[in-house]
Amino acid sequence: MDTCKVSIIVPVYKVEQYLGQCMDSLVGQTLEEIEIIAVNDGSPDNSLAILQEYRDRDPEKVNVFSIENQGVSHARNYGVSKAKGEYLLFVDSDDYLEKNACQKLYEHAKLHDNDLVLFGRYNLREGGETEKLYLPRRKNCTCR
Repeated sequence: MDTCKVSIIVPVYKVEQYLGQCMDSLVGQTLEEIEIIAVNDGSPDNSLAILQEYRDRDPEKVNVFSIENQGVSHARNYGVSKAKGEYLLFVDSDDYLEKNACQKLYEHAKLHDNDLVLFGRYNLREGGETEKLYLPRRKNCTCR
């Protein structure tokens, strides 16, 4: 990859039951010029093996690093130190993105010359109900 537009940083700890859905949503992004930096934070479950499978399937896009468990903030900072992208996107390993999320966020940032783009999210409850959460409207914001 010549130019990386977005580096996606994913701290990973005890999430083997959610990790596949997360990684599928990241490797399937419509924006091609991305890198996925998965940081295994000393997870004692099978998370590392799952990450290695994704790296083996897509070594140009998926980077896996293992560090001693020091918490999510340290794992994110470690990922930042490895990033080559024009923009950073942090994704929790028990979350997932819509297929065009990186494309939309990147295009929005470029169009409005943004250094930071904030967006809402959905909360999925165990019973299957979905709650859409919006960010409060800010003055001088090009959001929405």
